[in-house]
Formats: sequence, structure tokens, C-alpha cells
Amino acid sequence: MGDVSIFPAIPQPSTAQTRFVDKNGSDTTGNGSSAYPYSTIQKALDSITDAASAKPYRIVVGVGTFTEAFLLKPWTFVVGASRKTTVLSPAQANWISADFSASGSQDTGIANCTIGATFLADFNAVASPGAGRLFLSDVYLDGVSASCKGNSTTNAFFGQNVSQINSTAALTHTFTDVAVLIIADWNCRSNSFTITSTSLLAQTIARIGAFFMNSPGVFTVSGGTVTTAIQSVFFDAGMTSDGNLVITGQASAVVGTGIVFQQTVPDGNQAFTNQGNQAGALPVIGAGLNLLLCNPTTDVTYTFHTPTNGSRYIIKNQSTKYITISPTSAMPGGMTYIGPFGYAEIFCPSNANWSISNFPQGGSVDLAGGVSAFIPADVTAQTVIVATLKTFNGAAGVPYCKGADRTVGTRAGGGGFKVHAIDLATGADVATDNGTYDWICLRP
Repeated sequence: MGDVSIFPAIPQPSTAQTRFVDKNGSDTTGNGSSAYPYSTIQKALDSITDAASAKPYRIVVGVGTFTEAFLLKPWTFVVGASRKTTVLSPAQANWISADFSASGSQDTGIANCTIGATFLADFNAVASPGAGRLFLSDVYLDGVSASCKGNSTTNAFFGQNVSQINSTAALTHTFTDVAVLIIADWNCRSNSFTITSTSLLAQTIARIGAFFMNSPGVFTVSGGTVTTAIQSVFFDAGMTSDGNLVITGQASAVVGTGIVFQQTVPDGNQAFTNQGNQAGALPVIGAGLNLLLCNPTTDVTYTFHTPTNGSRYIIKNQSTKYITISPTSAMPGGMTYIGPFGYAEIFCPSNANWSISNFPQGGSVDLAGGVSAFIPADVTAQTVIVATLKTFNGAAGVPYCKGADRTVGTRAGGGGFKVHAIDLATGADVATDNGTYDWICLRP
């Protein structure tokens, strides 16, 4: 893992603000001290009545498996003896209490233990209007999921150094309408991970560092409309496999320099964006590498909206049709289309600077009376056009592109040329040359 630290520090309360829980303690005779601990976490929570941001409490839980239900309260933090020795396994739908229905800043968290039952912090279920934030730090997940549901534009979930130690492929860690989602050193193994934003929020901000997942797990980012944007930023991420990432919804914006994202493009004209703010556009990866596999059944146009700096695209045309490339933020340099079974590489060092690799344009054309039909192509004043005879049909002339039949412009904008077969002695077309010529168009 990447050992990334993006996790806010859990408050360190004084000794007076610490309660102890132990399997050998007692909820009847204990007082929560290290000498006389309670036996259940809920009893320790009940004993705390004045927790606040300026007065946070820590509940230190000893060795053993604790199956009794408990509900986290604002400004209380449950800390185990170690990830290997303290196991929390309460069978409960929600791990946070109704105390989060109050307004204002409210933090809680669990650290340094194993979670052995499905974990869910559901701020929506308790109608949390304030800045409720949940922290998981140095936690093992023993074959269970860890999820969160938000209820306001300030709910947050922070997960640092969370590892699945007993992987179950069917598990999904789900984060719905969580305004701020910070993940670092999270090992999903073969689990799936889903971030979803609905009309409840204006935007979800997700930052993912040193994240690891392997097959068959799938990482899904899904936003509903352009007004419910999800901004997901991957960095120092171990998940670079294109098969593990799914982006759906026109509000989903994902950025990650270490990610290779592959998708098969639907048939027809398409638009692409990695900003999450273009209605009808297909989401792609910003600052990463996008592999677009295309099988158009007719000639199509691909529109690329303003990209994140450093974005790259490799577009593979797997059909006999033409794909016109049309960026909206700047005119590209180089080729403006992809021919049959061709491909293009696009690099965007900035949103106003597109670099499209100049792969040779080429094809074959039949001459009639020593001249071809007009061949649409990207042509500049510096373009070099070369033609060679492929199949004899009548007398053979010397292939030549006359200036009068050479039009500077893009293929879509009318650029192109004709191939002539001429007699070198006279410069006239060889009218009996009806052969087939291969041509290549080199555009500097």
C-alpha cells in the first residue's frame, strides 16, 4: 500500500475523558476506570453526558469479542487494544445514535480493532442536519462491509488503513450521498466499492489514496444529473486495472493519474467528459489513460469536452467507418479523424492544448481516365502525399497530386485531394490508366 496520510487526527482526550471496557469488567460495579472497567461499550457510552468538540471522549476496549449492541454518540471514539485482539460484532442496522439529529459539528469513530459485523453509519436514518463525520482508522474487516449514508452537505466519512482480512466477493462497501469521502490505505481485496450521489446533494467530493482492489471486485462511481456531481480523485492508487472501474451517470467526474480506464463506446455520435458537468456525455478518466474501443456502424463524430490537465485517450476504430474528432475547448493539432480500423492518441497537457498524434492517413483509390475521385483528408500546405500503383488496368502513368486538385482543410471541412496518373513528358493525364493506387497522406 502507499502509506498515504490524508486522515484527520482523531482527538486525543485527557485521562479524565477516557472510559475503559473489558470482558472482565462489570456494568454494575464498574465505574469506567482502568481499575474498574465496564463490561459493555454501551454502558461506557451511557456514562458520557457532556461530550463536545472541546471535550471528546475515548472508550478503550480490551481484548475479546464484543457482540453487545451499542450506538456511537457525537464526540465519542471507540478504540480497541489492537486490530488482532479486539473484535466488535454487534448485530445492528445502524452504528450511530439518534444524538446525531442535533445540529452542529459532530464527530465519532472506531479505531484499532476488527469489525466482525456489517458496519453502517446511517446519518440519513437519524436525520442528521449537522456536520456528522465518521472515522475508521486502523481497522480490519472480517468478511463484512463498511458503508455510510449521508443526510446533509456536510456529512463525511474518513477511512484510513482499513483492510479486508476474510474476503467475500459478494460484499459491496456503499457510500451514498456522503458529501466528503476520504479513503486512504483501503484494501478491498475482491470486494466491490460504490459511491453514489442523488439529488440530495449538490456534490460529493471523494479522495482515494493507496486504494487496492482485485478481481472480481468493481469500483463504481454513479451520479444522477449534472447537478448532483461526484468529484472522485485517485492518487497513489494501486487500482490501475481497467476491468475494476465502472463510471456511470453524467455527473460522475473521476481523476486519477495511475488509472487505465477501458470502455466500449456505444454506437452513434458521442460526447465525452471527465468534468462531470455535461448533459448526455459519457464519463471518462481525467489525468489518466482512457482506452476507447469503437465499433460504429455509420460515420460518427466524437465530441471531447474540456479535459482535466494531463488526460490521455487512445481511440481504436474497429470498423470500416470514419470517426471525426471534435474537441470543444481547442482545435486539435494533427489529424481530425480516424479512418477505418485506425486509431489515434490524444494528450491534453492543458485544457487549451490538445496534441493528437499524426498517424499517416492512407487508403486505396481507383482511377478513371487517369484521375481519381476527390479523396477527403486532412490537408495542410505542408502535407506530403504519396501514391503508388497497386493494380494495373490499362497504361500506367506516374502518380501525381496536382495543386488545383489539392484543397487545404480538415477532412470534415472539405480538405482533400485527387490522385492523377500523368505522362512525365507532357504532364497530361494518362487517360487509359484505370488502375488502383495506394495513397498515404503525411501531415507534419
